[in-house]
Amino acid sequence: MKINRNLLCLFLIFFIASACYKTVLIVPPPKGPSPDILSIYYWNVTIDSNANYTFYIPQITQTTIDSDEVGVYFRSPLVVLDTWYPLPYYFNLDRLGSSITVSSLQVGAATVTNSGIKSASADYRFDIALGH
Repeated sequence: MKINRNLLCLFLIFFIASACYKTVLIVPPPKGPSPDILSIYYWNVTIDSNANYTFYIPQITQTTIDSDEVGVYFRSPLVVLDTWYPLPYYFNLDRLGSSITVSSLQVGAATVTNSGIKSASADYRFDIALGH
């Protein structure tokens, strides 16, 4: 089978270009056991070692902060399984007790800190209770 070179180049350019963007996805509340939860996803976010990353989320209000109704989760984009881990998350791969934690939660924003010695790329999910 002969592959068209121009088509292959176009596909590669599209694939590389799409990998350079951080996509934000706001998902409506799920149908089922948690109808009052809004999940906001950030894909492939890299937080440098010993650094912070601020996510701007206008759906975070003072009421949701006061009532502790914001959940933050992460998953590695390298893992095949669709497992989301709640923050704070502690790991000991480098034997230094690294962690990924929510260091600040304020109206309209959340800051996540990577205390590790390596940059960490991951997907992040923010679950926000609605109707409060």
